[in-house]
Amino acid sequence: MGPPVAGGEHLEGSKARVSETSKAPADIFVRLRSMILGADPASVGIVPTPDHPTVWGGLMEVTYASGTATLVSLADGTTSLYTSTGGGRMGGGTHPDVAAATEGFLHALADHEDLLENTESGDPPLPPVGSVALIALTFDGRHRAETPEEQLERLDHPLHGVYQAANSVIGALRAIEEA
Repeated sequence: MGPPVAGGEHLEGSKARVSETSKAPADIFVRLRSMILGADPASVGIVPTPDHPTVWGGLMEVTYASGTATLVSLADGTTSLYTSTGGGRMGGGTHPDVAAATEGFLHALADHEDLLENTESGDPPLPPVGSVALIALTFDGRHRAETPEEQLERLDHPLHGVYQAANSVIGALRAIEEA
């Protein structure tokens, strides 16, 4: 099953996808996504540090037949999960396990930044059903890769570690909800 969202509903998992008939994203999802993609790190108090010299934030977006889930992780510890249906979770970064997983995701993005393409013009499109977009927010701009989820699940895919690191953040968020 996909990641749980507000209200306990679940997005469909990769094996349960049926079609590309997902609804238009909720306005709040579009606004939150656009805000983070267009944010100036200094305006939100994030500056380069020895631990985060290049990547100040990361997103993983996964689209299922029922909608898109966007994980947002920032170097200041901000960690949220939004869904195109209007649900989501905010504030997970205050929990130590989520904070540690967020750090792992940001470092994985930094280690694989050379595999991501520069995407400076406007908000990038949501990935199609069955695909994942990995986005590094860097002090020099945005970098993105879009890949079918089934390929990212393979151990030999060059971005598998980044995908796994993002899923570790989602797992830590789930653990909080279950606790």
